[in-house]
Amino acid sequence: MSEDTNDDYSNGLQSIVAYTKKIKAKYPLAGVADLIQFQAKIAIVTCPLVRLFLPPTLTILIDQKQGVRMRTFVGRPDSLLSNPPGLMPGINQDAQTLVNMFNAKTIGPDGLAALVGAHTSANQFFALPATRTYIQ
Repeated sequence: MSEDTNDDYSNGLQSIVAYTKKIKAKYPLAGVADLIQFQAKIAIVTCPLVRLFLPPTLTILIDQKQGVRMRTFVGRPDSLLSNPPGLMPGINQDAQTLVNMFNAKTIGPDGLAALVGAHTSANQFFALPATRTYIQ
Protein backbone atom coordinates (compact mmCIF):
# COMPACT_ATOMS: atom_id res chain seq x y z
CA MET A 1 0.00 0.00 0.00
CA SER A 2 1.36 3.35 -1.02
CA GLU A 3 2.01 5.83 1.77
CA ASP A 4 0.51 8.85 0.03
CA THR A 5 -1.50 10.01 3.06
CA ASN A 6 1.12 12.72 3.48
CA ASP A 7 -0.08 14.47 0.32
CA ASP A 8 -2.37 17.47 0.83
CA TYR A 9 -5.35 15.82 -0.85
CA SER A 10 -4.99 12.61 1.17
CA ASN A 11 -4.37 14.19 4.55
CA GLY A 12 -6.96 12.86 6.96
CA LEU A 13 -6.97 9.33 5.57
CA GLN A 14 -4.43 8.04 8.08
CA SER A 15 -7.03 6.22 10.21
CA ILE A 16 -8.62 4.38 7.26
CA VAL A 17 -5.17 3.44 5.94
CA ALA A 18 -4.26 2.04 9.38
CA TYR A 19 -7.58 0.15 9.48
CA THR A 20 -7.01 -1.25 5.98
CA LYS A 21 -3.53 -2.42 6.97
CA LYS A 22 -5.04 -4.14 10.02
CA ILE A 23 -7.59 -5.96 7.83
CA LYS A 24 -4.83 -6.87 5.35
CA ALA A 25 -2.77 -8.39 8.18
CA LYS A 26 -5.79 -10.44 9.27
CA TYR A 27 -6.52 -11.60 5.70
CA PRO A 28 -3.11 -11.70 3.97
CA LEU A 29 -4.46 -13.29 0.78
CA ALA A 30 -6.77 -10.33 0.14
CA GLY A 31 -5.32 -7.62 -2.07
CA VAL A 32 -5.19 -4.07 -0.77
CA ALA A 33 -6.71 -2.76 -4.02
CA ASP A 34 -9.67 -5.11 -3.53
CA LEU A 35 -10.05 -4.10 0.11
CA ILE A 36 -10.16 -0.41 -0.85
CA GLN A 37 -12.70 -1.12 -3.60
CA PHE A 38 -14.84 -3.12 -1.19
CA GLN A 39 -14.68 -0.31 1.41
CA ALA A 40 -15.82 2.15 -1.28
CA LYS A 41 -18.74 -0.10 -2.23
CA ILE A 42 -19.81 -0.31 1.42
CA ALA A 43 -19.71 3.49 1.65
CA ILE A 44 -21.85 3.83 -1.49
CA VAL A 45 -24.40 1.23 -0.41
CA THR A 46 -24.80 2.75 3.05
CA CYS A 47 -25.18 6.36 1.81
CA PRO A 48 -28.64 6.78 0.24
CA LEU A 49 -27.99 10.28 -1.15
CA VAL A 50 -24.93 9.27 -3.17
CA ARG A 51 -26.71 6.13 -4.43
CA LEU A 52 -29.27 8.25 -6.27
CA PHE A 53 -26.69 9.70 -8.64
CA LEU A 54 -24.37 6.80 -9.39
CA PRO A 55 -23.27 6.46 -13.01
CA PRO A 56 -25.20 3.92 -15.08
CA THR A 57 -22.03 1.82 -15.39
CA LEU A 58 -22.53 0.66 -11.79
CA THR A 59 -25.23 -1.92 -11.30
CA ILE A 60 -27.25 -1.58 -8.14
CA LEU A 61 -29.97 -4.04 -7.30
CA ILE A 62 -32.66 -2.96 -4.88
CA ASP A 63 -34.52 -5.84 -3.30
CA GLN A 64 -37.46 -5.23 -0.96
CA LYS A 65 -36.27 -7.89 1.50
CA GLN A 66 -32.50 -7.55 1.27
CA GLY A 67 -32.10 -3.83 0.55
CA VAL A 68 -29.43 -2.50 -1.78
CA ARG A 69 -26.88 -4.87 -3.27
CA MET A 70 -23.88 -4.07 -5.48
CA ARG A 71 -21.74 -6.51 -7.37
CA THR A 72 -18.08 -6.39 -6.43
CA PHE A 73 -15.40 -7.92 -8.61
CA VAL A 74 -12.08 -8.87 -7.03
CA GLY A 75 -8.66 -9.40 -8.56
CA ARG A 76 -7.31 -5.87 -8.89
CA PRO A 77 -3.52 -5.74 -8.86
CA ASP A 78 -1.89 -4.01 -5.90
CA SER A 79 0.66 -1.27 -6.48
CA LEU A 80 3.30 0.36 -4.32
CA LEU A 81 3.33 3.47 -6.52
CA SER A 82 1.41 6.61 -5.69
CA ASN A 83 -1.02 7.99 -8.24
CA PRO A 84 0.19 10.95 -10.26
CA PRO A 85 -0.81 14.36 -8.87
CA GLY A 86 -3.87 16.13 -10.21
CA LEU A 87 -6.36 13.26 -10.09
CA MET A 88 -8.15 14.58 -7.01
CA PRO A 89 -10.07 17.86 -7.05
CA GLY A 90 -8.50 20.83 -5.35
CA ILE A 91 -10.31 23.03 -2.86
CA ASN A 92 -9.89 26.12 -5.04
CA GLN A 93 -10.84 24.74 -8.45
CA ASP A 94 -13.59 26.45 -10.42
CA ALA A 95 -16.93 24.78 -11.16
CA GLN A 96 -16.24 23.98 -14.83
CA THR A 97 -12.93 22.30 -13.99
CA LEU A 98 -14.69 20.16 -11.40
CA VAL A 99 -17.53 19.25 -13.78
CA ASN A 100 -14.99 18.21 -16.43
CA MET A 101 -12.91 16.23 -13.92
CA PHE A 102 -15.91 14.31 -12.60
CA ASN A 103 -17.37 13.78 -16.08
CA ALA A 104 -14.12 12.02 -16.95
CA LYS A 105 -14.82 9.72 -13.99
CA THR A 106 -18.41 9.01 -15.24
CA ILE A 107 -20.01 11.28 -12.61
CA GLY A 108 -22.28 13.84 -14.26
CA PRO A 109 -23.25 17.30 -12.98
CA ASP A 110 -26.22 15.93 -10.97
CA GLY A 111 -24.00 13.35 -9.30
CA LEU A 112 -21.37 16.00 -8.60
CA ALA A 113 -24.03 18.24 -7.04
CA ALA A 114 -25.15 15.38 -4.79
CA LEU A 115 -21.56 14.61 -3.83
CA VAL A 116 -20.79 18.25 -3.05
CA GLY A 117 -24.05 18.55 -1.12
CA ALA A 118 -23.29 15.45 0.92
CA HIS A 119 -19.90 16.88 1.85
CA THR A 120 -20.86 20.48 2.60
CA SER A 121 -22.21 19.55 6.02
CA ALA A 122 -18.96 17.84 6.99
CA ASN A 123 -16.08 19.18 9.03
CA GLN A 124 -12.70 19.71 7.40
CA PHE A 125 -9.57 19.48 9.47
CA PHE A 126 -6.64 20.06 7.12
CA ALA A 127 -7.28 22.47 4.22
CA LEU A 128 -8.05 25.53 6.36
CA PRO A 129 -6.81 24.80 9.91
CA ALA A 130 -8.12 28.13 11.29
CA THR A 131 -11.72 27.02 10.53
CA ARG A 132 -11.40 23.33 11.40
CA THR A 133 -14.13 23.37 14.02
CA TYR A 134 -16.76 24.99 11.78
CA ILE A 135 -19.20 23.02 9.67
CA GLN A 136 -18.14 23.68 6.11
